[in-house]
Amino acid sequence: TDYVGGNFSENAGVMPDDLHRAKFADRLRTARKARGFRTARSFAERIGVDQNTYTRYERGEVEPNVGLIERMWQALDLPPTDLFGGVPSGGLAEQATPSLHGPGSGHLNGATESAIAWQVAETYIAARTAPKTVLDPLDALRAATSIYSALTKDPFGTVTRLVADPDLERGDPERRATLVRRIGALTRALSARLGRDLLTPGEGT
Repeated sequence: TDYVGGNFSENAGVMPDDLHRAKFADRLRTARKARGFRTARSFAERIGVDQNTYTRYERGEVEPNVGLIERMWQALDLPPTDLFGGVPSGGLAEQATPSLHGPGSGHLNGATESAIAWQVAETYIAARTAPKTVLDPLDALRAATSIYSALTKDPFGTVTRLVADPDLERGDPERRATLVRRIGALTRALSARLGRDLLTPGEGT
């Protein structure tokens, strides 16, 4: 799904909600088992919900709210893109943080950069939404995971496209200010890390 600048891919927005729930339920169940939670009950206790309520999520009967989904991927030590299909399913068993590339790359590298990128993605979706507009929580989270996925692959290019989005003008000024601060934090982290990676032995001493 591509949501940079507000443009969904052709498949986004046309897939029935029950199919979204079924795919999410399947990924959640796979992730839970891959991360060592052998029973639904053990994971339900970890994220602080009733077992019967949780099993309905794994059966695709209902959708958890945004706050609970965040607790899920944090407990699973996975990026939200794994639960929404933004990365290959092999990532469930193979990685705890997304897109870990080698030194000097323009990709995200490590948990700190990934965490800031997720904050940028969430804030962007909120900032481009007109005041008093109520977003469907799961739709907003799907959109944020798409932005996050783009940031993991091309952070500088994605940031450039985000700030050029004209829909940001209709959003809440305070949220725009928060977005600017978080984008600044992400670019500073990337620039500092790239600068360190490019130093040859003995430089800067």
